[in-house]
Amino acid sequence: MGVCAHEQYITREEFTKRKQEIEEAKQQKTPDPTDVVSEGMDLSHSCFLQNLASLEEGNREGYDSTIIYLRAMNEVGQEVSAYIDYADRLQKDNFSVYFRGDRKLMPKPTDLSYFNWTTRDIFSTSSPNYEVIADNPTGLLFRHKRDRQFINVDRKAKDLGHGTTRRVLETEEYLQCVLFEHNPRRLQ
Repeated sequence: MGVCAHEQYITREEFTKRKQEIEEAKQQKTPDPTDVVSEGMDLSHSCFLQNLASLEEGNREGYDSTIIYLRAMNEVGQEVSAYIDYADRLQKDNFSVYFRGDRKLMPKPTDLSYFNWTTRDIFSTSSPNYEVIADNPTGLLFRHKRDRQFINVDRKAKDLGHGTTRRVLETEEYLQCVLFEHNPRRLQ
């Protein structure tokens, strides 16, 4: 007894074997979104990636939340900057290519706030974790959706917001890099 596929007959055993191989391939393509991809990688070449790796598990699990400010030169030589929701990008992007050094993490128009300094294009997009508040007289703010706390990203601000710290990273990879680490408290 055989099964017809594109005018080629295969046996039941071959069919079962191919079906099992396809199922295994599907399982390999969809890794668990909470897997820490930086674990075990050599990141000694990049201070920026070392910091991201130390924050990865907390952002994947949801007990920490980080906004990354990056200013860099894009592939056509234009200066671009963005505030990036790290937890959101971890879910959308394959970060193993960044941690391996195959690609460089770059600002995108779909980030929380994006600005192209050459063309003057500006975009702001709320994420699952943050609401962008751009029309505030004190400047750009982000409101964490779970604990409803504000994160003030103004470099001159004395109060960044409850449970938020600011860390400036000196790196040769980017023109400027700042991490805003927020510890969202759970509401009772």
